[in-house]
Amino acid sequence: MRRRPVVITIIVLAAAAVITVIVIAIIGPAGSGDRDASTSTVERSSEVPEFSEASTPPLPLPADEGSLVAAPLPESGSAEGDVVEGFPRDVIPVAPDSEVDSTSLAVEGDRVQAGLTARSTNAANAVIDHYRAVFTSLGLTERETDAVAGSTALVFTRGADNITLTVAERADGTAYTVVGVFTAK
Repeated sequence: MRRRPVVITIIVLAAAAVITVIVIAIIGPAGSGDRDASTSTVERSSEVPEFSEASTPPLPLPADEGSLVAAPLPESGSAEGDVVEGFPRDVIPVAPDSEVDSTSLAVEGDRVQAGLTARSTNAANAVIDHYRAVFTSLGLTERETDAVAGSTALVFTRGADNITLTVAERADGTAYTVVGVFTAK
């Protein structure tokens, strides 16, 4: 019954991600919990741009550069305050001047989900710049995605592999979460 612990681990990781988003929403950008109404909502345009085939470039094809992780994959596991054994540190390194809150691995077949939650004394832009440099050097393509007010989220993809970085500025630095989903080749 190896499947049951993996499913439970995935559920725990999903719950941890939701809790992180809620904590970031409560703490707010300055870590004080004080937010005014102008920073508590996500601005969205109500207009949809008109579609034109002539002006729309084709979507890029998935990169065929191999996977970011290789088989055999490590065992599922987690660690509090440390990096779990088998964590793909070469793909998701801990940012400089950071303290690790937790790390996790959930492995199912040839797929692995790696999660890192940490705090840095550096500003959010420095943490973003660090991971942007690491991920783009690995051939990942960046795009912004929706995030809770007071935080920034970016998604980096290459083929079937993807990494999501979420950062929130705090009074004492930056809280951040990095979650990668990879297929081993």
